[in-house]
Amino acid sequence: MKDIIPDVTQYMREHTGRDLSIEELAGRYGYSKFHFSREFRKALGVTPNEYWAALKMEQSLMELGRTHSILNAHMRAGYQSTGTFVSSFKKSTGFTPGQYQEEIQKQSMFRDAKQFEGSGDKVITHYSFDKNDPATRQTHKLSIICHMPDGFRGLIFVGMFAKPLPVEAPVLGKAMSKGNRCVIDQIPNGEYYALVCAIKSNANPLTYFQPKHWLRDLHREPYRFPLEEDEQIEFTLREEDPTDPAIPRNPVKLLVDVLRSRER
Repeated sequence: MKDIIPDVTQYMREHTGRDLSIEELAGRYGYSKFHFSREFRKALGVTPNEYWAALKMEQSLMELGRTHSILNAHMRAGYQSTGTFVSSFKKSTGFTPGQYQEEIQKQSMFRDAKQFEGSGDKVITHYSFDKNDPATRQTHKLSIICHMPDGFRGLIFVGMFAKPLPVEAPVLGKAMSKGNRCVIDQIPNGEYYALVCAIKSNANPLTYFQPKHWLRDLHREPYRFPLEEDEQIEFTLREEDPTDPAIPRNPVKLLVDVLRSRER
């Protein structure tokens, strides 16, 4: 089944507006629901339902950027209930649908991100844990190198996630305004998946809100902390691949939240 995963995920991407069941999807490729689900998870690290839910959420981000109607957006993204859509949207993105639209229209978050983008060679770190806890102090470091397209200018985000699907805030995230290297040397013990995405510098606010515009790369195998020795991993940033996970959690929001918290 591994050979057909790109076709499966592409089909899922093309039908996010439908009420597509896993039984129907498995049957399309000649598998039972249970065998299909097991092999899908083995290939991508998440269940078909988890992958599907993230795709629908990412699609809703696109729809909200095109319409002022939250009802139309959630219907086109395949949600049957407004209440379910609003609660799922808040949990996955950190915004309510109304807040998301307001940020696009006001452009305040976009302006803050652009200001950081032009601030020189800086790295901002987001922590989803108490960084002063002795348990997060590591002996060894994980060095990240990002290979960018020629002439790239913009923002680079590195996240360490508890799952290979970034539907929750990263355990640790870093934003780089320039340069292509960072070091992760403080993170709780456990297994984490590394994901990198980048936004090319431009004047269109929507590209900072809609994942389809972002370059990305990921490692599908987790990194285990504490590390036994220093490690270095390299990413090659490229356009979205059909098997990539959706990215409903906006890294620009995490960056701006950190920047604004420092101003208080």
